Amino acid sequence: MKKRLSILALVAFAATSSASYADRPLTMATGADKTTAFVGFNLVFGSAGVQPEAVLGVAHGNTDSSGDLRGMKASLHFNLLNAFSPSKVKLTGIVGQTDKQVELGFGYSFVNSGVFAVGGVNSNHVVVGADVWLSGGLEGYIGLQSTGKFDEPAFTFREPV
Repeated sequence: MKKRLSILALVAFAATSSASYADRPLTMATGADKTTAFVGFNLVFGSAGVQPEAVLGVAHGNTDSSGDLRGMKASLHFNLLNAFSPSKVKLTGIVGQTDKQVELGFGYSFVNSGVFAVGGVNSNHVVVGADVWLSGGLEGYIGLQSTGKFDEPAFTFREPV
């Protein structure tokens, strides 16, 4: 008898639970991918003083349904005081939200013929960071880039049936 009452209670609960949500729309979030080319201008602070540089690059980001972003950036930097000659190349990973990210990676300098680590922060067209030379030394930079926010996740709504 107790077993039958338990089964009936379970069936009644299941029936009323599903019925109570039938009139509510279902919201589902899907991720977003964005790949974009960008240009930028940085001021580099180091042992050579303040050096302006131009930046050309590409950034890719994948935003998941909760708004978390993961991606990569590749950039080529040009020294503006040395006839627009290529000075370094960087490859970094980016992690964060659509409007602000932490950037970590590595680069290679054509001027110093050396490898360096890259660490920085990106936020709505502004970049701030540092290049740490594996042979010793540090260069800080601040700049503006055409890459703004990455795409937000898309939400779809299903009307009740």
